[in-house]
Amino acid sequence: MASVIHNVNPCTLEELGTTPVHSKDYVIECVKKARAAQVAWAKTTYAQRRRVLRRLLDKIVANQKEICKYSSLDSGKTLTDADLGEVWPVCEKIKHIMQYGEEYLKTEPRGTSFFVHKKAYVEYLPYGVIGIICPFNFPFHNIYCPLVPVLFAGNGAVLIVSEHTSYSKDYYASFIHEALKEEGHNPDLVQFVTGFAETGAALVSSGVHKIFFTGSPYNGKKVMKAASKTL
Repeated sequence: MASVIHNVNPCTLEELGTTPVHSKDYVIECVKKARAAQVAWAKTTYAQRRRVLRRLLDKIVANQKEICKYSSLDSGKTLTDADLGEVWPVCEKIKHIMQYGEEYLKTEPRGTSFFVHKKAYVEYLPYGVIGIICPFNFPFHNIYCPLVPVLFAGNGAVLIVSEHTSYSKDYYASFIHEALKEEGHNPDLVQFVTGFAETGAALVSSGVHKIFFTGSPYNGKKVMKAASKTL
């Protein structure tokens, strides 16, 4: 198995650099780090989580052109497509979660039928660490649109980005890591790994509490089968 991914601009075939192919042991270590950081994060208030998202949003808006440039280099799309398909949806997702996320997660009463002497509630609690599998077509969007609600709900995350668009990973990861640090939280809460199918399989079987997968039904079934052994 190759030890690095050669990152290539699909439009010009220019080599952009390399990213590592992470091993199963590395993935498991990332899950452990995210799990340790999530213990404190789960105890934060919604107001604290909103402050992190506000910082994240401000950073995205301030660096919009650079985000689009990386997306264009990595995936071959135009800057306009990157702006409309990457930056705008992520900003809207962050704004939506900041405005409505607490409402979505509030404890809800339930009826008890003829058990009139009882009360029932649905309470939404953090799961722990969520594995996120990010496909290539929207390298920025496919990181942050699932990550934002995962974090707001009190979870940590380990993300694997596509081997076809891993060049932009470190730059994109810096936004959430900086936002967390600046608000006094452990950036280990969000981990990123890169690699091929073996690395993805390691994440699915690593003991994360849920998997967020975007892709074909065929591959989705394989992910479900593998994840069912440890979820």
